[in-house]
Amino acid sequence: MYVPAIYVVSKWMRIPFSWTTLSHLVPTTIALVMIRIFLIGHGATVAQHVAGTAGGMNLWSLWCGLWLLFLLAAFTAGMVQVGATLAVAVRHDSRRYLAITIPGVLMAIFALLAVFANFPDA
Repeated sequence: MYVPAIYVVSKWMRIPFSWTTLSHLVPTTIALVMIRIFLIGHGATVAQHVAGTAGGMNLWSLWCGLWLLFLLAAFTAGMVQVGATLAVAVRHDSRRYLAITIPGVLMAIFALLAVFANFPDA
């Protein structure tokens, strides 16, 4: 629901789709991959919980490899979003972009916390 809503707001505020896509690419990608691994694939963050299945171990191994990358990507995206929010808040003519950057900051924080909370453990 979040992705369609942000594009509707973007179209309504006459904000280019490229800004919207770049602003929300990292948090959305992290959310979709985590949904695939943990909700659809029934993966776990602890290897012993999925030790009996090859698919579960593959998902755990995938998450173990992606965890640090996603943590750094979410942190970097959050910092870029904060910088973009401050930049558009200062300029009077570009304040309409706040409708995109503020949800981007919130989603980057959510992605960072979600990744941090799901540390892969053996």
